[in-house]
Amino acid sequence: MSSVQFINHRGKQIFLMDFSNAQSTPEINQTVEEIKKTVELHRSQSLLALVDFTGMAIDRERTRIIKGMVAHNRPYIRFVALVGLGFFKSIAFRVMLQLTGRRNHRVFRTREKGLDWLAGM
Repeated sequence: MSSVQFINHRGKQIFLMDFSNAQSTPEINQTVEEIKKTVELHRSQSLLALVDFTGMAIDRERTRIIKGMVAHNRPYIRFVALVGLGFFKSIAFRVMLQLTGRRNHRVFRTREKGLDWLAGM
């Protein structure tokens, strides 16, 4: 299965960005570049996206790479569901979303719950 693909869930096309179990920085970089090329083919605010970080090893360099991807993708993404952040990162991310007033991102424990939320948008 590709790390970057569109899946259909309850009649909605959802852009899957799958970083699950990514262990090497070159692998993450390759996925990010593929994601950037794909989102650029779409209209502004047109994509529903699910990002899966389950089992991904995180360090400063990888965090920098992901932040760059997020900034690049911001104009294209309407709603984002995030999964696989782990307990403490999920709490920190939810607090950050509340403080910044961002309403188009949500954190979920499972892909299925994230996909269900996106399908309702």
